[in-house]
Amino acid sequence: MDVSRGKLVGLAIALGYLAISILMGGWDTRDVVALCLTLLLPLALIWFPDEISDTFGPFRWGGQSDRESPPVLISAMGWIFLTVLPPIVYMLT
Repeated sequence: MDVSRGKLVGLAIALGYLAISILMGGWDTRDVVALCLTLLLPLALIWFPDEISDTFGPFRWGGQSDRESPPVLISAMGWIFLTVLPPIVYMLT
């Protein structure tokens, strides 16, 4: 498996969120597990865009997918979910 710099940065950001959550809120097993499960989606999008692009394509209502989504867009969505959404959710709660 090719571990690129971007994959390691994504993992470091996710671990940073986890560390900050534990430091600010204390160790609550339920919250830590929920955060870990929440971070799996963006990390999967960042780490496996090629595999996910083969699976998901542009769907039409009632139709079949006949093209794959560009892996770059899948990875970009992972970065958005990882870097943009958590601070917004934190500010709103």
